[in-house]
Amino acid sequence: SKLLISAGPTREALDPVRFLTNRSSGKMGFALAEEALARGAEVTLVSGPVALSTPRGARRIDVESAEQMAAAIKSTLPGMDALIMAAAVADFRPQNIASHKLKKGDRNAANLELKRCPDILAEVVPEARPRVVVGFAMETSELLSGASAKLEAKNLDLIVANDLSQAGAGFAVDTNAVTILDRDGGADELPLMSKRAVAGRVLDRVVALLTALLLLLLPACGGEDNDDNGPTWPPSVAGPLQAGVAGGTLDLPVGVPLGGYTDRDRALGN
Repeated sequence: SKLLISAGPTREALDPVRFLTNRSSGKMGFALAEEALARGAEVTLVSGPVALSTPRGARRIDVESAEQMAAAIKSTLPGMDALIMAAAVADFRPQNIASHKLKKGDRNAANLELKRCPDILAEVVPEARPRVVVGFAMETSELLSGASAKLEAKNLDLIVANDLSQAGAGFAVDTNAVTILDRDGGADELPLMSKRAVAGRVLDRVVALLTALLLLLLPACGGEDNDDNGPTWPPSVAGPLQAGVAGGTLDLPVGVPLGGYTDRDRALGN
């Protein structure tokens, strides 16, 4: 299977010296990449500025700003089976980037105007949506309600909700305590564990979704669909469906339009 994983923070330049960023270390995203590689997946890792070594076997693309990350995701997304957006992408950036270092005496130095950064999940991913999309949400209050709203608003299959206020979870540590939410309203609350173990639980859910899609799409190989409310089977787009589970890929002689939720929901029986 082919996985695209993002990790780390972004930096939004203010002047040649300063920038706006966050405390993300990239450890969660890199743990996901390591676990996926250990399971036999082909991994592309898009990373913001971090002090971490590239997992052996991963294709790594280094970026700095949210715009650069959006461009990297857009260019590598086609053909992926799943996207896991673990990066802490900035929401805002300076309206103007000074060409020189701002000094205390500069008239506008104390007034910082901001504009929105690209929303990768909302604006970039729908153009070439893979079969499974996973987001992350880090909050300091109202964790589950905020994560659920993001899950729905951005059409995610799963979201990993991370409570920054909990000891041992969040930035720059090797452990995490998360709740994995799905589109059916399920919530899997995990105890404090290593980020590699959390990665394993997240990937278990990704593999289950990919496998369910493959198994439930098998009727498309032949015969008529008796569901008068659904599209005619076999699907009109012919060609091999290549989707993977950890450890290998499956090539099935079917053609299925998987670009939108209608087809995916129907395949999953939702």
